[in-house]
Amino acid sequence: MTSQISGYLPIVLSSTMNGIVKLSEDRLSKLLYKNTVELSMLMNIISATTDIDNETLKKLRLKCMNEVKATNGKITFGNINKYQKKLSV
Repeated sequence: MTSQISGYLPIVLSSTMNGIVKLSEDRLSKLLYKNTVELSMLMNIISATTDIDNETLKKLRLKCMNEVKATNGKITFGNINKYQKKLSV
């Protein structure tokens, strides 16, 4: 009897964990999709309303990649706003 229970428990536990992971994966996928749609909209609006040459865009991409890497993605709009205000002075 004990061996039957000990064999059953890992199967149930594994099945439950797989269900939880799948549910989390589905939620994250939906959120990433929604976020990407919003980001695409913002990029289109910004591109349509600004005139940035390709060289400046490349430099900005490199700066942003380094900033994200250095902060582990913890960037706030306030920090970016301060940086941009310094550039315009």
